[in-house]
Amino acid sequence: KSKYMNDLIPSYFNLLIDENSLMAIYYRTCLLLTSHGTAQIFKERIKRKINVQRTDKRRIRILKRVMFSTITRVITFSFGHWFSYMQSLCSVNKLPPKNERKWHFGFTQRGFTMLCATTVIDQLLWYSSYYWFAPYLEKKVHSKIRTYASNFLIHPLYTIMRRQMLTNENIWDATKNLVTNYGFFSLFDGAFCEIARSVIYDLCGKTFDDLLK
Repeated sequence: KSKYMNDLIPSYFNLLIDENSLMAIYYRTCLLLTSHGTAQIFKERIKRKINVQRTDKRRIRILKRVMFSTITRVITFSFGHWFSYMQSLCSVNKLPPKNERKWHFGFTQRGFTMLCATTVIDQLLWYSSYYWFAPYLEKKVHSKIRTYASNFLIHPLYTIMRRQMLTNENIWDATKNLVTNYGFFSLFDGAFCEIARSVIYDLCGKTFDDLLK
């Protein structure tokens, strides 16, 4: 047991100080700053233009909210998708040479179309499911259930998108190669880890909120 712990601690330490890990953290930080910054600039303007009303019919409210959220996210993705792409390359030790790390708009890169399609489906699931759970559960409960369920259902699309980033394949080829070489359920690889990440993210956010009160 002692030998196992001695081997385990250096392995985690090496992971934290590894160049690829540090660069992945750097690109993730840039992604978050870019996403939140552009969202703050455009969010309220788009919201005023779409103008969701309580008097709107249910399906109109859902479509307006999906449109508002999707447009905002597509704009943020346009500026931040490159950072996500670079983070993915760092994670698999395929960081390109420094002269090939020039920032690009997201819509010029592989995976952007799939990212936008995934966002539309994600938001449709999230907003439409509100009316399934809201009458029976508290908001903070059904909100998390909807988020985690949506994350699981759209995970295959994210898997395809990440393969596109790494292999530069189109959507069809990326999907076909994944299913042919690794099986259909390979599309769900990492889904539970992604949900676990969301849970930890929520817990950390709540903890910081409580500390700042």
